[in-house]
Amino acid sequence: MTAYHPGRVTCLLGAMLMVAATATGTEDLTAAVHADWSSQESRKGRTTADPAAIRDALDRLARLTADLRQVAGAAALQEEIASLDRFRHRTSEVDKLDTPARTALYREIRFAVRSAAFKNPCLAGRPILFLKQRRFVAQMLHEYLGYYYNYGDLAGGGVCVLEEPGRSFRVRELTAGRLPRGAYTTLSLSFDAKTALFAFAEVRHVPRPHGRVSDWTKLPPAHEVIDELNYDSPQRSCFHIFAIGSDGENLRQLTHGSEDDFDPCPLPDGGLAFMSTRRGGFGRCHNIWEPLPAYTLHRMDGSGDNIERLSCHETNEWHPSVLNDGRIVYTRWDYV
Repeated sequence: MTAYHPGRVTCLLGAMLMVAATATGTEDLTAAVHADWSSQESRKGRTTADPAAIRDALDRLARLTADLRQVAGAAALQEEIASLDRFRHRTSEVDKLDTPARTALYREIRFAVRSAAFKNPCLAGRPILFLKQRRFVAQMLHEYLGYYYNYGDLAGGGVCVLEEPGRSFRVRELTAGRLPRGAYTTLSLSFDAKTALFAFAEVRHVPRPHGRVSDWTKLPPAHEVIDELNYDSPQRSCFHIFAIGSDGENLRQLTHGSEDDFDPCPLPDGGLAFMSTRRGGFGRCHNIWEPLPAYTLHRMDGSGDNIERLSCHETNEWHPSVLNDGRIVYTRWDYV
């Protein structure tokens, strides 16, 4: 999670609990939180009534309040700090409690953790910007190529704002009705938190003689399908980088052409780093039914002008980010 400008918006890049996104009632929210906690403990092979789960929750509360005191101050956390001794006493006798009582204690502690977390100055009282995505599930190389989303008819998603994190599921979609039917990926936020950046590729309404994609190895060669789904067609679907104000205004397309552009990363000088297939070339091990171009690090002005290739690496690169000294750090696949 990265927060930028006080009083603006927080950008959440990662996992986010969004159960029954249309629900707004407190009861629905509480039930979703309980279900999430149960799922977390289930992955550890235990229930919310397990004494170990209760002790871990208490330890989490103690560590979180200690950390947050440095940024939020003790006054803001009085209730949570005061509860620690009470919870420690009750947890010391947890083995004497029956299952419903242990579950109730677990939930009390976790709600105290939740209360403390939402008092973090980076989050308190701020909406959260997030991306909904219908993801193409395959090997990593397909993930950022609009061709596959179009071929597989995987439209859906958008750039959204969770208005009241922790209190309701009320969501405002910034891109609703603003772009054609399509796919979204790689959300980022400008340093002043006024501009959201993302990649979008149109997913067209066309006949798909192969039906829904289930086994890619049985598909025809990429150059033998209809023009709208043909990788070699100049009209093929690509991801391009878009920008929109965090208030939903001033939607604009920054990149154009017949190459995929994604992973926008704001730079201190106002420019953007991003990944693109503009370098040309393909991976060494793709099949006739799955063209896999290499995408590498590029940069451009904030307006989308003056695109410059920064890396000529032979295989794929991902996820640029800016270090404190201004250098760009990113991941790369070395073919060995």
